[in-house]
Amino acid sequence: MGHRGPDDEGISLIDPDRNVHQDLLTENSDRRLAGYRRSGEARTIPHRIGIGHRRFSLVDTSPAGHQPFWCPEGRVCVAFNGEIYNYVELREELQHKGFTFHTASDTEVLAMAYLAWGVSCFERFNGFWALALYDQERRQMLLARDRIGKAPLYVTRDDDRLCWASEVKGLLALRGSSEYSVNEQAVVNFVKWHVRDLFHETFYDGITSFPNAAYAWVEADGSYEPVKYWDVPSRRLRAGDISPREARATLRELLGDAVRLRMRADVPVSVQLSGGVDSSTLLALAANGGSRIHAYTVAFPGSEANEEPFARQVVDHYRGLVDYSVIEVPPDDLLEHADSYIQLMGEPFHSPNQFTNHQVWSTMARQGFRANLYGAGGDEVFAGYSSDYFVPYLRHLLRQGRSARFLREFFLFSEHRPGQMGADYFHRASELVRPAAASLLPWAPRVYHHLVRGESQRGWDPFLTPSGVSAHPGPANDLHGRMNDNMSHWLMNYWLRIDNQNSMGVPLELRLPFLDYRVVEFGFTMPMEFLIRDGWMKWLLRCAMEDLLPRDVIWRKRKVGFPFPLKQWLGQFKGRILAMVQPLDSPFLDMKKLDSGYDAMREQDPTHLWCLISLAMWWKRCVQGDRLS
Repeated sequence: MGHRGPDDEGISLIDPDRNVHQDLLTENSDRRLAGYRRSGEARTIPHRIGIGHRRFSLVDTSPAGHQPFWCPEGRVCVAFNGEIYNYVELREELQHKGFTFHTASDTEVLAMAYLAWGVSCFERFNGFWALALYDQERRQMLLARDRIGKAPLYVTRDDDRLCWASEVKGLLALRGSSEYSVNEQAVVNFVKWHVRDLFHETFYDGITSFPNAAYAWVEADGSYEPVKYWDVPSRRLRAGDISPREARATLRELLGDAVRLRMRADVPVSVQLSGGVDSSTLLALAANGGSRIHAYTVAFPGSEANEEPFARQVVDHYRGLVDYSVIEVPPDDLLEHADSYIQLMGEPFHSPNQFTNHQVWSTMARQGFRANLYGAGGDEVFAGYSSDYFVPYLRHLLRQGRSARFLREFFLFSEHRPGQMGADYFHRASELVRPAAASLLPWAPRVYHHLVRGESQRGWDPFLTPSGVSAHPGPANDLHGRMNDNMSHWLMNYWLRIDNQNSMGVPLELRLPFLDYRVVEFGFTMPMEFLIRDGWMKWLLRCAMEDLLPRDVIWRKRKVGFPFPLKQWLGQFKGRILAMVQPLDSPFLDMKKLDSGYDAMREQDPTHLWCLISLAMWWKRCVQGDRLS
């Protein structure tokens, strides 16, 4: 995991039975450190607990921020991955309580906060973290993760040991990947739903993710019981409980403060701009906060996926406050770097645009940036996915008997595609009745899928489903349940873990103001009518930002998400892709069918085709151990 922390390395070996510890350095440690032993002597030191850390420094880049970090009196040792964005305010509060600080790091603030408030300190932090903390008085280890789960923490039991790491590869190194069997359930879920990390699983049996918003004391036998300290709100306000004007003002204030905290660093911070509402919001709030911004976007000239003109509109709106860089990633770049990139990612992923992101972040890092404001989370918090949320919202209105509002929303849908002889209206109507039809007529979903989604492709689908394994049922059909599911197991777990793996492979820290816990709590208590209104997704966010952004951006009717010309790319490089994944010996793929059905899958369901290719690449590189060339 050395790529995650190029600045420093430290090791602490602890013997709780004798109440002693030894701190060690390695050849990767900061050369300015003194007073430590070298790690060559580690095997001769008796210990029952070992903590290792690779540092990527953003706050207090001096050697004083070295980890594992021991507080001066030796009561606490902590190693953590993440940032406590409100560490300045917490330090001031702790100083008033009599605590003395010897560094400018957020790591020391975390340690002192634990001494002051115990495990209740997690409720005071604004940021993200995965931590391992040794309490000398209890002689016990504490594991914890942030509320949303931005910082990864993987765990496994190995004989009588509990082991944890920020990447799956760190745990595979214990015994070698060949000693871990592939998790068939994870493979089936990925092919079915095009996401990973459902319910804290990984692609390896025996390696799971420690739950977010939880902490646990580790017992002497390696067992632990997670304790939840936070959850997404489960109840929403009614429309009469808060006015749209008050909601807009509150949201603007919360997001502005979330951006302000995340611009706090001892290194340069950039902004990733797509031309959509979320990333444009972050740039506008950062620029209005007085910071000069360097924004990066990606362009696909000549492609329908090219959103650079919208990003440029936002930059022009803040002319003089924004430095602007446009990155064009060569179309064959992923294939040129496939061997190293698939090895870095360690598990299959849903789209080649992950490598595009990686190249954007690598460019930022080469130009001196170590942190990046990133718009992830806005769609989950403020109902931005029309394919996920609009039809459940219509059902929500019907269940409430609000037929007039239902008709208004149905016909005002902002992403309506005219000129199709009513086909778009028919499609929405068929989606509305599908759950009811499924309960009354069991064959209806199959007929629907055949007519609307091209079920005929399954006759030549090369995926071989393992016997006795079926995909998890999908997320909830009701709107609030769907949003809660997507905010956790069904989308957010995957988005955060893959973005962390991808960005820390550079390394570059992603900072996500939309996932500030205050913003999340606010979004999940807002009336549904404020999230989707007059046919617009993310209505409240658009209203809150409309005076800070160009109208063509904030009230834009169609947004393609982070762009990538997938169908075109799969066709252009078909021969090279098929050659790269062979020979393959996988129980999940019929390679003859992949070859013969490639063109049909590309036309009907390019996302499904890519997921099979990604599965094949992962299997060949990470399971078989053969190079991709």
